[in-house]
Order: sequence, then C-alpha cells, then structure tokens
Amino acid sequence: MKCPTMFAMLWLTNLDSTVAMPRPPDRTGEAVSGDGGPVTIPSAMILGLIDILKMAGFDERKTAKLVRHQSRYDSMEELRRNDWLEVYQSYQARSVFHGIEQIISFYGLSTNRAGFYGVYRVQGHKSPNDGADLPGCPSLTRWRNDCRFFYILDRDKRFDDFRDRIIIDWGRAALSLASKAQE
Repeated sequence: MKCPTMFAMLWLTNLDSTVAMPRPPDRTGEAVSGDGGPVTIPSAMILGLIDILKMAGFDERKTAKLVRHQSRYDSMEELRRNDWLEVYQSYQARSVFHGIEQIISFYGLSTNRAGFYGVYRVQGHKSPNDGADLPGCPSLTRWRNDCRFFYILDRDKRFDDFRDRIIIDWGRAALSLASKAQE
C-alpha cells in the first residue's frame, strides 16, 4: 500500500538532467531493457521516493521507516551545519527503530517540507549514556537525559548524492515523526 501523503509532492533539486545510475526496474519489478547507461530524468518529471532510491540500490524488501526530524529545542539547520544531525537522530525517547532494518531520514525545512538526509541501516541500540559524544554540542546532555535509546545507525553512502537534493512535502503527515515506508 502506498502512503499517498509521502509520495504526493516530491522534487529533485540541483540535479543535472542525467543521473549516472543503473536503470531502475519497471513498475512490475522486472529490469528495464536498454543499454544500461545513465538514466535521463526530465526536470519536470515527478517520481515516487522509493522509485528514486531504488535507482541507487535501495532494497524495498527490508523493513524501513520514513523519518522526519524536527525539534522544538534544536535548530535542524544548526544540527546540520555542525554535523550533529546524524548523532541527534540516534538518540530516541521511544523504541521507534526496534524491528526496523533501515531508516530513510529527512530534516524539517518548514511546516510541511523536509529535505532528504540519508538512508541508514539500523545496527542495534544501547543506553544513551553509551552513545556518541559530540564535543561542543550544547544539547548532548539533554538528549542523554531525555532519551532511553541510542540507536547504532550506519549511513548507506550509496544515497549521499541525494542528500539535500530531494525535497518532500509531507502534507498533514508532517505531524507524525515516523511512517513505515511501504508500497
């Protein structure tokens, strides 16, 4: 089942018209015939998020969650600017990533829009007191005190080219921090 609010509005920003990736499978899951060369994506074409990620090797058979990070205490821009967002997303108050193999991570830009941050493999969890240290981060103590889990997340570098280049409109789903990624 597709989540309509997740796939309704999706923009690729700052992409050349040619994306050097293997050809994606068609809608039936069969490989598309052709020369196997780069895929040309017209600038006005709108694709589903999973369709785009599959071009870079996303395995939709693994359990996944779409996550939109937003905080009333921390600025997403400051977390990104200081390279703290990756650690920030590992600290969680609830067991939101238990039983999940991968997360598709976004950061809030405005009320409904979010920027793509990456795909992360969930490797397990531990106590927040044993979580990563961030020298100079004023929020680290609060995260450790307020959270019950520190998730060990491994960034999948195959999706780094999409970081900050996919913008998604979550619609009313922006109120929810995590949604299962299912078609």
